[in-house]
Amino acid sequence: MTGEEVLHDMIRKVLPDLLVTIENTAEAFGWDAPPMLLGLFHDRTCDDAGPRLVVAEPVPYRPDIWHMPDPDQPDRALHPTVVLSRIADDVAATETRGRTGAWLEPQRRTFAGMAFVFEGWQFRPYADYRHGDINQVPAMVDAEVRIVVAIDVDGGYYHVVRFRGDSHNSVTVHDEPPPDLPEADIPRVMARLVTTIAAL
Repeated sequence: MTGEEVLHDMIRKVLPDLLVTIENTAEAFGWDAPPMLLGLFHDRTCDDAGPRLVVAEPVPYRPDIWHMPDPDQPDRALHPTVVLSRIADDVAATETRGRTGAWLEPQRRTFAGMAFVFEGWQFRPYADYRHGDINQVPAMVDAEVRIVVAIDVDGGYYHVVRFRGDSHNSVTVHDEPPPDLPEADIPRVMARLVTTIAAL
């Protein structure tokens, strides 16, 4: 993403475990939760005490940002990719850079990437299916998923997924998002957001 590798190898190694922990925490709080956008940081204050530590912290936006109504369908919220794009635009705006810079705390920590936690569907559900109906409709057990997508400052792509009702999640790591993803897909928008923040 930056043309140079800037992440320490140790950070790259611990990021998958951190993202799995984030998803496990979301599982403990339960399903039907709003999306969550997190900044990933290397906390330099921990270097002298032991291994480099990567921490996650929510972005400084109100949680109800994910419930903004779609102007074309007022009974529905805007798609998360639209909200993420607006956040990227807001971060890049001159009048909000001070707020974002304060959140980054560059004197204490180094920005490493972003993670986005959200729930969705693996495939189109039955017409009368409702969230959580897997006991009544076992064939839909693989439909509902919780996903953690993360992009690091080198462009690395991390994907954690749990099917609703499963006791475990799985994580995959790639050097970059799959090339066949459309520009409007969440990993592409996340990559733009990371690039914007890293340039501040």
